[in-house]
Amino acid sequence: MKTLHNLYFLLILLLLSTSACQKEAVDLGIDDEILPYLTNFAEEAAFRGVDIDLENLNLEAYFTDISEVGVVGQCQTFTDDSVDLLIEKDYWRRINTNKKEFLIFHELGHCILQRGHLDDGDENGFCVSMMQSGTGSCVDNYNANTRETYLDELFK
Repeated sequence: MKTLHNLYFLLILLLLSTSACQKEAVDLGIDDEILPYLTNFAEEAAFRGVDIDLENLNLEAYFTDISEVGVVGQCQTFTDDSVDLLIEKDYWRRINTNKKEFLIFHELGHCILQRGHLDDGDENGFCVSMMQSGTGSCVDNYNANTRETYLDELFK
């Protein structure tokens, strides 16, 4: 009887540990704070004739500490076509909605649109693209008045 009791105990322990592993896997994915920006990215792309199927992207997007790398966002692609969008959590907390959109759209420009950095400036020295590196000589001018122009350039 004691052996049967031990078997039940081991079976329950095994089931609990398996469900805990599955819970961790389910927790991975897209952070709730980032999701609206991803949806908006797909909508803005569609408005400009670019089809981005978020449902079929193998994408994870989450906050982490990447400050030691010296960047505030990073998009990583892997050989299995999966994509990890990493956002510096402390920076995210300090910036406004406009800068959050810029950051997410810039990083997805790398991973989803396969865009590199573009540090060209216009006649006033303003960056012509949201794909600017931040280390070039152009000045960021992404705001409510220039948003449409920047998005048109991003999805061209």
